[in-house]
Amino acid sequence: MRFFFWLLLTSVVVSGQEFMVRLQMDNAHVQELYFACKEGCSIGYDSGNDIYCPPGGMGNRGLAWFVVTEPKQPALYKDVRGCVFPQQWTLFAQPPQDGSLTFSWAEAQFPDGLVFELRHAEEVIDMRTVRQFSVTEKTELVIAVSKPTVAAGEQENGKK
Repeated sequence: MRFFFWLLLTSVVVSGQEFMVRLQMDNAHVQELYFACKEGCSIGYDSGNDIYCPPGGMGNRGLAWFVVTEPKQPALYKDVRGCVFPQQWTLFAQPPQDGSLTFSWAEAQFPDGLVFELRHAEEVIDMRTVRQFSVTEKTELVIAVSKPTVAAGEQENGKK
């Protein structure tokens, strides 16, 4: 029985890939946003982990926040989800008038074994190789995190 419990505990630790990624922004009402995965968190609001986004200020500043799926729930500055993949975050972005809103990030924040993509319309960006993205009009971006797919030929050869 102890062996079974140890095996179960080991599989949970190995499968959970926690991370936190900081998105820095130029010309926005907040200087950064965070998206993360942590064991025990949900897609909904998690008190103590998720943080509401402050309202936009006055002046010609861009706006950005994570969109929430729950009705009447305020937007998020920090959105933490569970470690079940794939995960997806929707990001609202509105640049300042007659300007752009630039998001940037450091590759060092990404753990091994996961794929990080930024999607805008038909464009898919590998966040490990591209370090910034700018928008010039109000839009929604999607950040998708998943486990890499294994090619059929690799499965047949016994490689993982």
